[in-house]
This record gives sequence, C-alpha cells and structure tokens, in this order.
Amino acid sequence: MKRLILAVLMMGILVLAAQPAWYSAQPATSNEFYGRGAAKTRDKYDTEAKETALQEALSDVARQIFVQVKSYVHTKEIENDSNNSSNFLKEIQVESCVNLCNYNTVKDAIEKSVYYIVISVSRERLIHHYLNMVQTTADEAIASYDGSMKLLGAKNFKDALLALQQLRGKLIDLDNFSNILSSLYNGSLTEAVPQLSKRPRMGDVDAQIAELRGNPRQSYDDLAEDIISQFPDQLREPRAYLLSYIEWLNTSFSSEFSLAFSEHLAGVLERRFNWYRVSGSEKPELTLGGQLLPEGDRINILIRTIGKYNQTCFTQLSPNTIAHFGMDFIKPDKLEDRMKNSVTLVDEAVQTGMLSVKGRIVEYPNSPAVYRLGSDFNLQIKVNKPCYLTIMNVEADGRMNVITQNYPMSIEECNTWLKVFSNVTVTKPTGVEQLLIQASMSKMPEYATREEIVDNGTKNITDGTIREELAQTRGLMITQADKNEYSEYYLTWTVLEK
Repeated sequence: MKRLILAVLMMGILVLAAQPAWYSAQPATSNEFYGRGAAKTRDKYDTEAKETALQEALSDVARQIFVQVKSYVHTKEIENDSNNSSNFLKEIQVESCVNLCNYNTVKDAIEKSVYYIVISVSRERLIHHYLNMVQTTADEAIASYDGSMKLLGAKNFKDALLALQQLRGKLIDLDNFSNILSSLYNGSLTEAVPQLSKRPRMGDVDAQIAELRGNPRQSYDDLAEDIISQFPDQLREPRAYLLSYIEWLNTSFSSEFSLAFSEHLAGVLERRFNWYRVSGSEKPELTLGGQLLPEGDRINILIRTIGKYNQTCFTQLSPNTIAHFGMDFIKPDKLEDRMKNSVTLVDEAVQTGMLSVKGRIVEYPNSPAVYRLGSDFNLQIKVNKPCYLTIMNVEADGRMNVITQNYPMSIEECNTWLKVFSNVTVTKPTGVEQLLIQASMSKMPEYATREEIVDNGTKNITDGTIREELAQTRGLMITQADKNEYSEYYLTWTVLEK
C-alpha cells in the first residue's frame, strides 16, 4: 500500500482528562463479564450515539470471551499435540450469542458530551445458553447421522451426500459451542452433556463425503449449489446482509479464488432469493463469510451466516478442481512470509490499563478486506483517552513503513471514529498487508527509519527487522505499567491484481 499520507486531524492540547471513575473501575468478580462503550452525543436524546456505545460494550464482552476461548483451545491443542485447523470460531459469532443472553446495565450517563455505558453479562447465563446449544446441536448431529446412514442403506446417494454435508456443518458448530462452554464451565462437559460421547466422528463423515463425491471438476455454480442446497427455509427469503470474503484458515487473508467465489455466491443469493447488501448505516440481518481449510488432497470450504440466522454449510474442492484452478489462485500469495510478520506483530502484543485503541477499514467492517490495484483505501481509528499513536504498515513485499510516530490524540478526538489517512491508493506489490497501531499515554521510543520518495509522496522505511525495537517498546510499556497505559490493534488486508 503506497501513498499513505496522514490526514491533518484536529489538533488540540493533549489533556490527560480522566474518564468517569465509575466507567474505568474494574469490578473484582469472576461471575460477570463487563463491557464498556462510549460515544460522543449531541444531547440526551441522541439515540444513535447510545446505540453505538451499547454495541461497543457488547463487542467488548464478546472480545473478552473470544480471547478466553482462544486461550482454552490453544492450551488443549498443546496438551493433545494437535492443531484444530477446522475450528471456525470468530469473534462475531460470540457477539451474536452475547446479544441473545441479555445484559444488565450497570450504569450509564452523559458527561462532557460523551455517553458512557457499562454493561454486565452473567457467566451463569452464558453457561446456560451454550449448554442448551451444545445439547441441541449434539442431538441434531446424532439424528442427522442416523438419517444419513438410512439414506446410504437405501442407495439414495444424492440425498445422503446432502445430509452428510449438513451433518458436517453441525459438527463444526458443535465443536465451537463446546469450546466456548468448556472455557466458561469448570465441570466435566461429557457429564453435563452425555450425548457428546455418541456424536459421529468427523473423520468418518469426511471419508463418506469424499467417497460419494468422487473427484469431479467443479465450477463456481457447482460449489454454490452445494452450499445453497443446505440452506434452511429462513435463508431462502430476502435478507439484508454484509459480505465478508472467504479467508484462508484463521489468517484473515484472502486469495483470487476467495474473492471470486465469495462474489459469485453473493450474486446467486441476490438473484435467487433477493438478498441485498447493506450500505451506509443500515444494519444487516446476516454476515456471510467463510473459510478455506486444506485437508489431505482436498480443500474444505466452510460457509457461515451469522446474525439473525446462524448456519454453517460445507463443501469441498476436489483434487481435480484444485489442479484446474491452481494452488496459486486458491491460496493467498506469499502467505508463509506474511505469517512471520504476524507472529512478530501479534503474538507478543500487550495491553496495560484501560486505554483502548481500535481500527477499522471502512469498506470492510468485517475482515478479511480485499482490494484491487487502484482501489481507494479508508482507515478509521478510535481511542478512548488522550494518547500518542504510532502506526506502522507492513507492506506485501515485507518492508515496514512507519506512517506516524507519537502522534498526539487530544481529548476532543476521543470516543469517535476518525479518518486518519487521505489520498490513499492501493498500488503494487500485491499480496498480504498488515497494519499495527500502538497507543500509549506517554511517548514511545521511536523506530529508526530512512526516508524514501515514491509516487509523489514519501515513506519512512525501517532498517531491517523491527522485532527488537518492537520488543523494546512493549517491554518499556510493561515496566511503566504502574503509571502508563498502553494498547495495540492489528489489521490485515489482501491486495490483488485488477
């Protein structure tokens, strides 16, 4: 991404104004999850600002649960010496369930033209919700497997394949619900849900699907029909939706195939069922997204709707289809090199205090973001306290471009989304790009850079790796934790040819 020019934000004196004490206070309890949200408001009747703050608080709760679940899954994988790459758990899925569990408003108030809200969601209520989902999904999976076996016995292979694909989706959901419940629940899951010991094995289901499917060469239409055939009646009606492009594994990175098939599937749904994509401030009923998961000589495609109706659908790219498209078309470009950067930027990330920084790509509110060469790029950043920002772009060729260092955010710029880049055009190289946003209440050590002139602009390129300098910055923030607050946010996108 080139020609990244920092917009001139409204400058003001950096006043370390405190948030309300009740808003920043951290209750000492493990029985509740607390979420915080804030938004600038015109007056006490500004319902849009209140809704924005509430959604932020719900997202805050979902993020805490999601982090807890990821830690649980990671620990389980280490203990079992395995890598559960089929896991399709996303933060947005957790958020959709948090919305269903009801919440309590701990306190809300307007102070200095900002609406603040703190909510709580009971751990017990969440456990009850997910326990019910695990029990229901396990029962459905067992019944679905029995029905599939009857269809196979009757040599009704077409319906048997469809039933097995639907079963595969249920087993994925069951794994996700079980992982969330296990991270919340201290007891034995198999004792709480005896049906889990009777659920079908994923490997057996996959083997039967592969045998029935064979090795055809599939078109986009074939794959779309496979997915749509698994839709319940509720999804065969007009729906307002948001498209999130299919990603590779859990990387948030897409490919030429991801983009092409995502758009094709969306087009089929729009033509056949009158689905329509939301625009502006309209709220979607559903988010449509998915994953590509390599497994043996095939690649699994998981498609999921999240929101008013949650549904996971499954199909596969056959070896013949993979050979026809080519792996370079299906898999993100130079993925391994980009993942090395992800380890540096994400795995050692830290946060101290209540300072929070968030970023979002305007065109793609749900990752993964995909851009064609020549597209416009719009980034927004939001902080909840006056602070200093450092923003770094890791380009597709691996070079690290420091956009700004220790940029002061004033009290007037807090609690609202600010556009921080202007005149941004997507240019070569193609591939995966990443952005690291660092926020600190005190100035951070600055990265050593050299200026480089490109396309009517300049870049500040770091010399070599930033691993050591980044570790120094984070280490300094930790040692100052008693008097400083520090937060990070990380974004990714994929640049493709025109």
